[in-house]
Amino acid sequence: MRKRIGKPLLELVLAVAAFFYFFPVLMMILGSFKSSMEASAFDRLWPEVWEFGNFRQVLSGERILQSLRNSVIISSFSIVLTLLLAAVASFVTARRQSRFVSGVYFLFIAGLVAPLMYIPTIKTLQFLSLMNTFTGLILVVVATNLPFAVFLFTGFIKGIPRELDESAFVDGFGTTRIFWSIILPLLAPVIATQSILMLVGVWNDLSMPLFFLNDSGKWTLPMLVYNFISQYVRNWNLVYAFLILVSLPVVALFIAGQKHFVSGLMSGAVKG
Repeated sequence: MRKRIGKPLLELVLAVAAFFYFFPVLMMILGSFKSSMEASAFDRLWPEVWEFGNFRQVLSGERILQSLRNSVIISSFSIVLTLLLAAVASFVTARRQSRFVSGVYFLFIAGLVAPLMYIPTIKTLQFLSLMNTFTGLILVVVATNLPFAVFLFTGFIKGIPRELDESAFVDGFGTTRIFWSIILPLLAPVIATQSILMLVGVWNDLSMPLFFLNDSGKWTLPMLVYNFISQYVRNWNLVYAFLILVSLPVVALFIAGQKHFVSGLMSGAVKG
């Protein structure tokens, strides 16, 4: 009897929570199709007249394509470099048992709780002549995301039977070939998980580009959103339309890889 009552009650609570979570998103979607005065009034949910030209006006902006290109460059290179380094490092930490390897893995785990020190990082980038460059920002992004990626990948690789490695050695495979031909293809679930997590974080990040990129020509989309809101603070319909356009790539990637996202996150966290 308790189970029969408890399950519908839990579903009701989850439905109410989902509604309160999705309602602001619904307001933003519908507000992007309103006129400027109607969107600023916040007095009704559905638009009286659907203004599809808001998106056309936003896309006609001068810097949106440039900022989109900058975001794609930073996100793609950061994700690829993080995945490659994490896969190699995790393969070593999961397969080799030594004090040195354990110490290196402990340093990666410590990076999960260590905050980013902006002033020393800025000084380091200035010393290396990487301040206000895509390369410098990408290296900082990789360094901040690598600890969790190593933790996730190591846990997943530990769940892969060592017998696969031994069979490959018998067939004449070297360590490098084992990694590229056997281990790396099996990492598809955690690769999808880490890619989605990083894309959401890097794509929406405002603080790092704000601190490490001073040139407006290198602004990412979140920085352009910040400038766009200050410029069109009264035209909330355009702000809503711009926010939707910025979030579309992340939403599309998550929908495409949601199955791998859940399975990879659970496998990498539990198997280790």
